[in-house]
Amino acid sequence: MRFVTFLILLYAGLFFSCRQDSKELLLEFAEIESVMWDHPDSALAMLERMPKPSRSDKLNDATWCLLYTQAWDKNYKKHTSDSLVNVALRYFDKREDGLRKAQAWFYKGAVYRDLSQMEEATTCYVRARDLIGSFDDPLFASLICQTLGGVYRKQKIYDQAFELFREAIHYVTQVTRRDDRSHAYSELGRTFAENKQLDSARYYFECSLENAELIKDLKMQAMAIGDLGVVYQLEGNYEKALEYGKREFALRQLLEDDRNMPQAKYGLGGVYYSMSKLDSAKICFQEALHTSNLYTIRGAYKILYIISYKQGLYQGNRTKISIKICFVA
Repeated sequence: MRFVTFLILLYAGLFFSCRQDSKELLLEFAEIESVMWDHPDSALAMLERMPKPSRSDKLNDATWCLLYTQAWDKNYKKHTSDSLVNVALRYFDKREDGLRKAQAWFYKGAVYRDLSQMEEATTCYVRARDLIGSFDDPLFASLICQTLGGVYRKQKIYDQAFELFREAIHYVTQVTRRDDRSHAYSELGRTFAENKQLDSARYYFECSLENAELIKDLKMQAMAIGDLGVVYQLEGNYEKALEYGKREFALRQLLEDDRNMPQAKYGLGGVYYSMSKLDSAKICFQEALHTSNLYTIRGAYKILYIISYKQGLYQGNRTKISIKICFVA
């Protein structure tokens, strides 16, 4: 009897220890990852439908937390807590899985970004980039480089930004053509544009547009056309800039792209303003206010104030517009 009891306890202990740290991933994760890049909304819905693994099942719990953070980020939802990604990072940072470790560090950086802790975010992105040689996923490697490159460009550390965006192109061109290639070309083009190297900027924007046309991606075409319009505006070729600005806006309308429509209107307003067509510029900047982007709102109000001043209307609107500018500053 004692022997039977011993066996029962032994098997129970073995079963419990296996449940503590499963060595096999749940089958659902493979399906979720298969749609993560192209249909992150579906990936998020699948994660929310499946039961969250027990904390005692450390592998699957960490994987669920990591994929949920990734899906949340890819759906442009703002992170408000690092609790989930911390579970993933604590687990995978001690393992030999280079891809999971890099993902954990990268999305920890994304959480820090949304929590307005950019120094910590940059540290995490650097850790993720340092791990690129430990996994074979060119698309994710390109994303890491583009993200870190964008951080350095905002800080005007252009040498490192150029290096990272070129590296991003190197990785993304290793996979089948997709919209990520247009993103990589455009990011490098914008960096050249900020440095007033407009010929190089135009070259990479044209590469971005060519890729978008080859894969028949209208959203990417609109992005690249808008970028080219900015180059023409910086060159002082306002007629060409207006042509490209109108083309971008027409595509945004066709796509019903409400998220980017105000920015397109803002760009058109800038061209009209440069051409001294102030009434047309005013209409565009007023329509650009229909956004949640505070930078767009702030810029639009500032230029609307200047237009009102130039048109001799500033006395009646000065207080109202100035208050709004201060509010969004």
